[in-house]
Amino acid sequence: MAFEKKIKESIWGSIVLKSEILKTSKDQKFVLIINKVAWYAVHVFLETDARFENKNKYEPSQVEFRILEQIIKIKVSEHLTLEGAKEKYHKIQKQFSSVGNIWSDLPTWLKETPRLTCLEIKDGKKAIENSDDFFLPGDHIQINRVALKIGFQQSIVYQHSAIYIGNKRVIQISDPENESSKERACVNEADWSKFHCGDTEFRICIPQVKILTQKEIIDAAISKIGFYKGQYNVLWKNCQHFASCCQFGDGFGFLVNLHLLER
Repeated sequence: MAFEKKIKESIWGSIVLKSEILKTSKDQKFVLIINKVAWYAVHVFLETDARFENKNKYEPSQVEFRILEQIIKIKVSEHLTLEGAKEKYHKIQKQFSSVGNIWSDLPTWLKETPRLTCLEIKDGKKAIENSDDFFLPGDHIQINRVALKIGFQQSIVYQHSAIYIGNKRVIQISDPENESSKERACVNEADWSKFHCGDTEFRICIPQVKILTQKEIIDAAISKIGFYKGQYNVLWKNCQHFASCCQFGDGFGFLVNLHLLER
């Protein structure tokens, strides 16, 4: 209900001529609206993740100087006639019903939205103890790890990514023997403790447009076990590249080209 309430607040003051709550082929809730102020406009409202409503556990991260929220509002087009707006409306319905597993399948107006929104975990210690209470199987999760302490209060940190698969298990890029060897580093399934290593600053990276379902993300991660062995590179073949490919599909070339990977 919070999703519907926020949409009503967003379009208050305009005349709504057509409105539907729908779901994409990847089970993401969205609303299509035709409204009129001086002319006819077609809007799409996408729900990124219902967990935004749980203020006790999560808080939105700041991404590129913006706080991204539960609902993404996109003005797709403007029209002089209602007939033109309806034509665009039905075209969008068709596009959403056939969103594939490749980023290039999306219409241009969707590609221009930010790719990710992030939720930070308020109580990292509780997340360490009960990870299933905070993360869903298929989540792209990150943690800030301390690389080097400088003085009493300062330190150098880096972000480590993985795909959470439930029951305190992750699939990540690491040395399976836990000895930080780049030569042995590869995609592997690991215990929860080998992901967090005692650090507590967690976040969840949530795609604003779901290209894959949570189950498809897990299947993609499992299928990549063994990749990267002896090929880890902090710039080109790292943990974030792996997690992004699982989340957006093998055709997602913005961060990584899977054709470069070999078993």
